[in-house]
Amino acid sequence: MINRKAIAVACVLVLSALALVGCGGKESGQKSGEGQQAKMETIYIGFTGPTSGGAAKYGQNCIDGMNLALEEINSKGLSVGGKKYRLEVAVLDDRYRPNEAATNARRLVQQNKTSVVFCPHSGGINALAQFNEKENFLIAGYTSSPAAEQLGNKLLIRIPTPFTWYLVEGGFIDQAMQRFGKNAVCVPGVHEYAKAWTDVFIKAWEKKGGKILGNYPVDYTSEADFYTPVSKALAGKPDVMFIGGPSEPTGLVIKQARELGFKGGFVVMDQAKQNEIERFLKMEYLEGFIGTGAVEDYATSSDYATKVGKTNKGAVVFLEKWKKRFGDKEPTSEASYHYMTMFIIAKAIELAGTYTDPKAIYAKLPAAIEALPDEQMTRVIEGISDTGGFINVTLGCHVKNGKRESFTMFAPPEYKAKKVQPR
Repeated sequence: MINRKAIAVACVLVLSALALVGCGGKESGQKSGEGQQAKMETIYIGFTGPTSGGAAKYGQNCIDGMNLALEEINSKGLSVGGKKYRLEVAVLDDRYRPNEAATNARRLVQQNKTSVVFCPHSGGINALAQFNEKENFLIAGYTSSPAAEQLGNKLLIRIPTPFTWYLVEGGFIDQAMQRFGKNAVCVPGVHEYAKAWTDVFIKAWEKKGGKILGNYPVDYTSEADFYTPVSKALAGKPDVMFIGGPSEPTGLVIKQARELGFKGGFVVMDQAKQNEIERFLKMEYLEGFIGTGAVEDYATSSDYATKVGKTNKGAVVFLEKWKKRFGDKEPTSEASYHYMTMFIIAKAIELAGTYTDPKAIYAKLPAAIEALPDEQMTRVIEGISDTGGFINVTLGCHVKNGKRESFTMFAPPEYKAKKVQPR
């Protein structure tokens, strides 16, 4: 009589043996970098930002830039104290809300043991700055608001160009006034960064002899129809509109203004990007757009190359990698800045010999910037201010006759006079 139980046990043993053979074969085939990478311990870098809602694309661009850098870093492993590690971004959605950013940062530090938390909006950065020194983590703040550097926080870096630099001699306001006139109206966002930008713009515009015809703020992250505020703004017949939020809603504001007959220029906050908007809006609508330069401008601008004394290899390499990884998806400034900053943070960790001490990591940032090859630097950084800001050479763009022209802007003299070493 056949013993069914014995046969079943025998089958299980045979299958188990085959599985072990299969596993052994796979392991032996992973003695390359892939296998070694899998065995590396993980260091987490935190990110709290919008991954849902109207600013979701903005947040994802930041994350994509970070991960693109990590592909290269992790292919070799990060050496810390004689041991190899891999880096990973731990992402939490804060929906562009400061209170949720604060909650997320605490979760990232407690659960992922991260010593560095990226945040790409001023409201969230301000919220994190209330407790990050006490709770011992470094804020990598992506905001152009100069207020971030006025907090006196010794564990905070400000990554992109402060928006006040865009209004220097020859910058956004001069370009707009010379071409279109001195009467401006504002249709800005309602978030903290937009409020600060608008306040600075109005004062700078009036200081140069211009007139502000009105201010009609709207929520760029939740509204999809700006007809009413745009209509009110155009009633005074302005020469220039000051606008800006994420690229898609900003493009809708431009579209509605043009359809209502506006023929003037646009001074646009740096969050919105002309090259992103160009993808879904007629180029003729963007005539007179004055804003920040695109990533490809840094790779191709002869003006930039002449004024900084060299070509930007990092921008060229970034664009090549981006196209290979993401195809036709637009490479934004947020992506390129986060890509570069991830290399800087990784090198600072390596030089500090620790990933758990944010003060030691912060202290090595200048040395990290100096040590990185040009191919990993998508911007020319002249130093770090004593208040924690990267001193970048930046580009603006002005759409003229259907083409984007770039112009170079340096830090104001009083800013460059600050120390380039951290406190």
